[in-house]
Amino acid sequence: MVLGTLAENALKLEAGKTADLKLTAAVTGEFKGKLTATVTGLPAGVAVTEVEVPGKKGGEVTLKLAATAEVVSFSGPVEVVVKTSPPDAAAEYKAVYDLRGVEPRGDRLVNEVSRVWLSVAGKSAVKETQDAKPEVGGGAK
Repeated sequence: MVLGTLAENALKLEAGKTADLKLTAAVTGEFKGKLTATVTGLPAGVAVTEVEVPGKKGGEVTLKLAATAEVVSFSGPVEVVVKTSPPDAAAEYKAVYDLRGVEPRGDRLVNEVSRVWLSVAGKSAVKETQDAKPEVGGGAK
């Protein structure tokens, strides 16, 4: 089993730039193949390079998200997953963000979430035409 813990639950990305998302993976049991981490649910124009989780017991990795200069604005959830590879059986483990933080108040209704909110500042999804002119005083005669 792999327990992935995220350092944050929201990320902002601007067109033509990159943003880092840190993940700590703790491995219990034995895996003979490689463990890799990636992000799923990314919008068009945003890419991430799959990274290998170091060692047999896990460790820290940084996922680098990159947006093209032409990316369209987006705001929505994405997920970070850790995948196994052969000879191990195929499995995916969702990384989580602990909502409790360091407060000693105990459990909450929801203690952790598996989604990261991604906000991409890019071009508007609505195309504006320069030729469009608003009608002025277009009443009936």
